[in-house]
Amino acid sequence: MDAVYLYNKYGTPISYNLWVGLRRLVNWVCDNWRQKDEGIWEVRGGRAHFLYSKVMCWVALDRGLRLADKRSFPADRDRWLKTRDEIYEEILTKGWNEERQAFVQHYDSDALDAANLIMLSSSSWRLPIQECSRRLTRSIGRRERVVWCRAVCSTDTTSGADLMD
Repeated sequence: MDAVYLYNKYGTPISYNLWVGLRRLVNWVCDNWRQKDEGIWEVRGGRAHFLYSKVMCWVALDRGLRLADKRSFPADRDRWLKTRDEIYEEILTKGWNEERQAFVQHYDSDALDAANLIMLSSSSWRLPIQECSRRLTRSIGRRERVVWCRAVCSTDTTSGADLMD
């Protein structure tokens, strides 16, 4: 959704036909964002409420709202706005680990996830996030139980939040 939003903003305006499909996708996010998922790292622990997935649901809703407003497309704005705000609140309350002073890989976990840096770099997440970003970056520098892509560094296999071998 972010790519489509940026394409519409800096490239060519999207068509109504494309919007109809995107609107269906955003409505699906409203219906399904509370479900556990497999995450992006192929962890062995099974489904969980992965923070990165929640953030991507928030992005889908936020960009859908922006597109609808910019192009005056028909949309269930009230529902989308309410759901986007619910996700935001849940991320800040369930995704933040007070003891680690960082956002975690998934709810009820203390493992950190470098993928969450995408959330922290988004201009839409600027409130207490800048300090959170500094803390997460420091933890990453110390390699404290942070899940990384193998191309970047090795995985913390002690937390159960590991990648494929």
